[in-house]
Amino acid sequence: MNKQEELTGLGGWLILVGIGVILSPITLLVDGYALLEFFKEGGIDLLSDPTSEIYHPSLLYFIYAECAVNVVLLVCSLYAVYLYFSKHFRFPKFYIGLMIGYLLILLIDCMVSDYLVPQETAFDDETIIELAKSALRCVIWVPYLLLSVRVKNTFVQYAKE
Repeated sequence: MNKQEELTGLGGWLILVGIGVILSPITLLVDGYALLEFFKEGGIDLLSDPTSEIYHPSLLYFIYAECAVNVVLLVCSLYAVYLYFSKHFRFPKFYIGLMIGYLLILLIDCMVSDYLVPQETAFDDETIIELAKSALRCVIWVPYLLLSVRVKNTFVQYAKE
């Protein structure tokens, strides 16, 4: 057996990918809980009241769309967990799409937020750090998932031969 054939399984750098895969749905659930608290604390009333200083006719729809996107991201991240642990051949490309999609969604979310609520900047320090972390994940893990011998040898389940 040569050295490249030995590189298989959820080991090496794939362990770090796996940690990210596992943390993604947990992070989305925590963020979803924060959004739920916003709704519980009367956030809907604030957004739908024309006398409110943050009122915009489209803002409430934007919040609902954001909730829907977060649910889709949660389902996709749970599917990524399944693909990862089943060593499914679709995992690398699916996870790449998920990482890039998350980055684009975060960027679009900030731009729309800035448009709808110009008095509150969406590009605060916390958001810029989150954007930078997401971009860095893409810069590191996309090439790894596309070029790694271990990835090619590991994610082979259910592939048509």
